[in-house]
Amino acid sequence: MTQSENSQRPVEPAASGSWKRFWPKSVRGRLGISLILFWVLAALLAPLIAPYPPNAQDMDALSNLGPSAAHWLGTDLLGRDILSRILWGARTTLLVVPIATASAFAAGTAIGLASGYFGGLVDRVISGISDIILSFPTLVLYIVLIASIGPSIINIVIAITLASAPSIGRIVRGLTLELRSRGYVAAAEMRGESVLFLLFLEILPNARGPLLADLSMRAGLAVVTVGTLGFLGLGLPPPDPDWGSMVAENVTMIPVYPYMALFPGLAMCSLVIGFSMLADGLEEE
Repeated sequence: MTQSENSQRPVEPAASGSWKRFWPKSVRGRLGISLILFWVLAALLAPLIAPYPPNAQDMDALSNLGPSAAHWLGTDLLGRDILSRILWGARTTLLVVPIATASAFAAGTAIGLASGYFGGLVDRVISGISDIILSFPTLVLYIVLIASIGPSIINIVIAITLASAPSIGRIVRGLTLELRSRGYVAAAEMRGESVLFLLFLEILPNARGPLLADLSMRAGLAVVTVGTLGFLGLGLPPPDPDWGSMVAENVTMIPVYPYMALFPGLAMCSLVIGFSMLADGLEEE
């Protein structure tokens, strides 16, 4: 292409093209990210849109726990507004899940790149440690870790990272073994590029497709994990709301007032479905 032809090519403005690169092309992906963004906005705006403080008790509502004009989703056994607690619980979930998922992916990517690129003793040691961790049932591993170090946001992030990093590392290792034999990696090695350059600027960017889909799926699993730990009493200490603890607090009332556990459960499911649909959408592209 000549210089004059190149100068005549239409150039899309950077401002309009930058966000489109991160917006899924498939319908499933767009529906998924819309669900996620809905809960992100709900969490950010919770102090403004929640009808009541999350721990405020309305003693007058104890005589009528069902949905009403004052409490759209009803109240729990302590007279606390369920809608307000769901909105504030979204803040907890959407604080823990991105941090835990990013931490697990950072650790898993690092060990996967090292294992797949260097091979030999490095690969055997990393694979051996990963096999030991993966041999434990995931839920048991979470319970043991949280029970040992105590429930808190930081400790939940640590537990999810330790439990998830080995399986992420295996995926990255397989992709690294495939990509390290490509011609552009060999050309970079012949140019004398550093190992870090090869790993993070040649191999990792070309593995981003499968990793982005797995990242979204892992985020959905992290939502389930946070909810499960809250249900088991290993989430945030009360009275701070999280969706899992809300289900646990009201599970005995399901035969009489099923919505007490149903609404926070539906909130959790919708966010998980959002991440799952986003992952499916990314795989289709």
